[in-house]
Amino acid sequence: GVRRGLQGKKAACLPYPLQRAEVKKLVKDSKYQTGDWVAVFATGGAAIKDVMGIRGDEGDQLTFEKIWAHTDGSEDEDRERVAKAVTHTLNSDPKYIEHLKGKGMTPGSAATKITKLILDRLRSKPLTFIKGTSVPRKLKKGGDHIHVRDGAVISKALYGKIAATAEHSALNKLKGEIHHVLPLYLGGGNEADNLVVVEGHAAYDKNKSKLLSHFGDADAIVKANAAEVARVADISPTEAQSIIDAIKAQKAGTETVNIDIDAAAETAHAALHELIDDKNIGDFLNDDEQVVKLSWSDISKQFKDTDLKIFIGVASDDGRIKYHETDLSYLLSSS
Repeated sequence: GVRRGLQGKKAACLPYPLQRAEVKKLVKDSKYQTGDWVAVFATGGAAIKDVMGIRGDEGDQLTFEKIWAHTDGSEDEDRERVAKAVTHTLNSDPKYIEHLKGKGMTPGSAATKITKLILDRLRSKPLTFIKGTSVPRKLKKGGDHIHVRDGAVISKALYGKIAATAEHSALNKLKGEIHHVLPLYLGGGNEADNLVVVEGHAAYDKNKSKLLSHFGDADAIVKANAAEVARVADISPTEAQSIIDAIKAQKAGTETVNIDIDAAAETAHAALHELIDDKNIGDFLNDDEQVVKLSWSDISKQFKDTDLKIFIGVASDDGRIKYHETDLSYLLSSS
């Protein structure tokens, strides 16, 4: 059997096995408090490895470069998909196009530059499944699984602030929703070069038919709780809450992205999510032709709690997150 960690009243909102003494000791270990760190936290994780040794040695950590090399033409297809999504976003904001003209640029030249940045970001970053993404997303104080540096301004390390203060105008002037190029659940961070602004709300677009079929209309979705929305759409609670919040914002007239409640339409944001979600890495993990995609749903099913280790994340004030694998299991064995 398996014994859960100390839970407490808010266990449903936290990675439950992390509230224990050895984890508290790890997150306060001075060896992680280096450079411009603002917080050290613990979460469950697993390195996603090329178990079959298809591209390199068996057990090497998987990268997009290896995934692209395994399927002829896939990198070119992804480049085309990204360029199309970025171009659509730029063309959806006339005010930003005027800004580009003032800089001597066109939507085409800007799209080429942004597309290259996105593909370069994905290429060599080792993929790691991170279970508790609410921790690196918000870096909220509370519990023994996170230690925040005294005097640190946490908001500076979060993606909203990073985008707002970035040098690249496409992150703070372009209308749209902030998107993590490499998702937090695959080991991405909040740094500027892992962020892009795109048109649309991906989580809602992708799961619209399921949600409307179950709830009936947008008003019913808003009235539901995030856990129920997550269960119906088979998405993370964080994504579910983002759907609820976005619909509320649109109804209140304060939205920054378009939520197409009535008609089916793929947005640029949905296209970039599919860039990740549709990738099949099954060949790297098994020899029985089992399909395993890089979607949160597939990866979270592939790596069960009993397979995970405790990972220590060190968040820096520029939004970067560096993960360290420990030899502690995510779940505690029965005694």
